[in-house]
Amino acid sequence: MPRQRSNLPEQRRRSNIVSTRSDEVFDKLIEDVYGDLRGEWSLRSGTIFDRLCERAIFTQTEETTKLINKMVFDKAVGETYTSRAEDVNYSAGWTISEFDGTTQMPFELAPEREMNLKLGMPVVLTEHSFMKGGLVRGTRLIITGIYDGFLKAQITSGVFKGDEIIIGKVWFFVTHSDPSSPHFLRFQYPIVQAYAITFHFNLYEPCKISGVFLDRRVFQEFVRSLRPIDMVLCEKMFIVSLSQSVLMVKD
Repeated sequence: MPRQRSNLPEQRRRSNIVSTRSDEVFDKLIEDVYGDLRGEWSLRSGTIFDRLCERAIFTQTEETTKLINKMVFDKAVGETYTSRAEDVNYSAGWTISEFDGTTQMPFELAPEREMNLKLGMPVVLTEHSFMKGGLVRGTRLIITGIYDGFLKAQITSGVFKGDEIIIGKVWFFVTHSDPSSPHFLRFQYPIVQAYAITFHFNLYEPCKISGVFLDRRVFQEFVRSLRPIDMVLCEKMFIVSLSQSVLMVKD
């Protein structure tokens, strides 16, 4: 019987094409949304703040969000500061009451042990805050100060838009689904980078997102610029908009 020819080289070639095409889209997306802020992101002028408040990139998966956030972070000017958390392993003798005041979450959703920060970086709160009478998780902020053990950040939307708050580190009780891996406590900032935001459009109830809608002209120019490389028509990934003013990468 003749040996079946391997299609592995062809699969690799197609994979490389998809990867290259994805990089082209992400680069173009970042350039159109944040490109005109190049060299100014760490400044605290009102104009730059307002422009950052109005911009974000929507994706539908955490994986794509993390990838785009890293790409934008690397392009952004300014010094990188790293917040390193010290983990405390869980002991079998502890009781659940000893974790009152901590947030319990699975390892996959826990804040990074080494969190990279820059002045002018948009972030989203992952925990409720008592600041300004109460800010809910999901509030978008822009970092304006990085200090020893706390951050300062401006609120990007709502009645307190432009007001500055303090973000302190909090304790997270991180659990593993694998019983052989120990649970642990992590002391870290309750934030994630938010140049890009994971946003699921398939919701049963309406969800209001403030301060992340783009100018209609920017959206139209971006879609028009994609046509030469056929990304608008790509089945796996294309740009859509519910309001003709939102940029979203569909995975």
